[in-house]
Amino acid sequence: MPDEVSVASRQNGGGSPDGVVFWCSYLDGPGTHFNDIFEAETGETRQFWSTGTNWEGTGVVPDISVAAEDAYDVAYGTALRHVLSLNTPPPIHPDATATLDRLNA
Repeated sequence: MPDEVSVASRQNGGGSPDGVVFWCSYLDGPGTHFNDIFEAETGETRQFWSTGTNWEGTGVVPDISVAAEDAYDVAYGTALRHVLSLNTPPPIHPDATATLDRLNA
């Protein structure tokens, strides 16, 4: 088993340091130091470490607690109600309303 993994990232345009830690945490154990980013404007340094924990296998507390079989419909209905609360253009409003009516039926 090799002691290292090489990942080709030549076309990578950058990304979130938190995302790097997330992906790398699958390869390294808890308490692994990945990166420091120094912010010149504030003089502060942010450190990025693996924690050995994430929501995988443990779940997260939902904003709206519903049974698993109802989760999609509740999330979709919530999103539609939000869209309808905005000043949506005419082509969107009737479709969103009709879809929400079907969900509520």
